[in-house]
Amino acid sequence: MTDEFGFDQDREYRNEVIGIEDFMGSILQKTGSKPFKAVDITAIIGSAGSGKTICIQRIAQEALRASFAIPNNQPKMVHYVELKYLQEDKLMKPSKFLFCGLYKCETEEDRAFEWLMGNQTDAILIFDGLDQTTWSFDENSVRKIRCDEIATPSTIMYSILARSILCHVKIFITSREFKILELPVKVRPKNIIVLKGFAPQDARRLFISLLPEKGEKLWEIIETMSPRLLEPIFLPVFLILTANVMGRDSNRDPPTTATELYNGIISCLQTIENIRNGIKIFSIMNKLKSVAFRSMEKKMIIDETLLKKFDVSAAEAQYIFMTKVPVPRGLLGGYVFHFCHQRIKSFLAASFLAETEFDEFSRIYEELLHEPRWWDVRQFVSGIIYSKPFNNFHKGQHYPSTKYLLLPRNENL
Repeated sequence: MTDEFGFDQDREYRNEVIGIEDFMGSILQKTGSKPFKAVDITAIIGSAGSGKTICIQRIAQEALRASFAIPNNQPKMVHYVELKYLQEDKLMKPSKFLFCGLYKCETEEDRAFEWLMGNQTDAILIFDGLDQTTWSFDENSVRKIRCDEIATPSTIMYSILARSILCHVKIFITSREFKILELPVKVRPKNIIVLKGFAPQDARRLFISLLPEKGEKLWEIIETMSPRLLEPIFLPVFLILTANVMGRDSNRDPPTTATELYNGIISCLQTIENIRNGIKIFSIMNKLKSVAFRSMEKKMIIDETLLKKFDVSAAEAQYIFMTKVPVPRGLLGGYVFHFCHQRIKSFLAASFLAETEFDEFSRIYEELLHEPRWWDVRQFVSGIIYSKPFNNFHKGQHYPSTKYLLLPRNENL
């Protein structure tokens, strides 16, 4: 039996549930003094907000601590690569793919790569955010390359996963499920760890610690009035956002779905004095809906040029939902912009879709929404369109006919 994303649910790693300490212990045991196996590639997958990046960063920290604490212990190199900056139209060598931005010149990148090639069993490579790349892994366009060849980022990643280069390096990679599914079967990681969120008792304890004066009472309200929210609230980002929304006005009914939760976040922003008086918040939010959707549609990295197309300044973008991040030297140059969380981006893109005319919505539905990468957006679109009534954040025309194109697949949303 397979789940929505095509993963075999009968495999052992899909059924075994372990705590974070057991998980970290098993990982560190694998990064100990024994040589790594050539097939030892581990994918850490989970939905947006499940804690993949935090988890992988802790793995790096713990592995480094172990290497310093025990003389001659492996690894000697733990290298973290953020994949989202690597554009598919840029040709590069594997050395630049791995070390761009870390060194001042190509010679130093080549020297680091040469050391890595000669000390593979002493190294760990961590690739974060495969799902945030704009790459395509079409088997007709990717191939195995040599370590000195120039290729696209997707081809280099494919070669690393296929073990045609760096075949003895320990590798961790994070992604949402859909991007792992896009990989050709023969290069999908054999070890897959699925992040399922907090245990119920831990979620409750953290929620109460975030709201010490009224957290226990509010948690009981959630259990009584919003039972459908209990499953997603076990994810770290949902728990924190729910605490934020309910903590601001504990007299209001709690959100009963994820869509209501994110609408609550929008309402919270309206109550912040410097935002309410400093800028026209809804005007900018409506523009960011277009930015979110179009960047997903075209698989584009958001830079100032894209923001200007939708009449959004860099200052306005950073004022609400986005952060400005310098790009590693030698890639794009300048700065790019990221939404504060992938879920926020999905919600804004869904808000854009919910307000499109029926003919345009039908086109997008037929051409795009069947793709796995739109899963979060599909859920939010269903939640927004089926919500009654439209709130003041969704001021566009409501087209009831779109309901007949959408079958909500998760009533929690």
